[in-house]
Amino acid sequence: MPQYEIEDDVVALVVEVAKPKPFETLSSALRRVLTQTEQGASENVRPTSGGTATAETYAGFTPSAERIRAASPDPRLWVSQVPELRLVSRLNSWQAICDHLEIDVGFDSARRKLREWVKRNRPTWAPVPDA
Repeated sequence: MPQYEIEDDVVALVVEVAKPKPFETLSSALRRVLTQTEQGASENVRPTSGGTATAETYAGFTPSAERIRAASPDPRLWVSQVPELRLVSRLNSWQAICDHLEIDVGFDSARRKLREWVKRNRPTWAPVPDA
C-alpha cells in the first residue's frame, strides 16, 4: 500500500470530520465518514445522492480551531433593562446573574437557564436574548 505525506492541518481536519470512536483507527473512522449515507450524515458532512462524500462536500468545512463563534449578547445590557437588577454592580456575566438569582445552572448554558427561569418566574421582566 502506498504511503503519503499528509500535512498536520489536514490530519486535524480528518480527525475533526471523522470523530473516531474509542478503539477505532483513524483510517476506519474516515472510511466510515466517507461512505456513510444521508441518514447518518453529520452536520458538517453532507454525502452526495450516491452516498459517498466528495471533495466538494468538505470545501466549506473549517476545523473547530478556526471557526468563528457569534458573540454572546452583553448581559449588562439586559441587566440595565431589569429594574430589580439594575443596582447590583457585579452582574457582568450570565453566570453571575444566575448565581445572584440562585439559579442552578449545572452543566447547561447560564443564559439558557436564565431565559427559562425568567419565563417561568418573572414574565414581566425583559426577555433574555436568544443570540
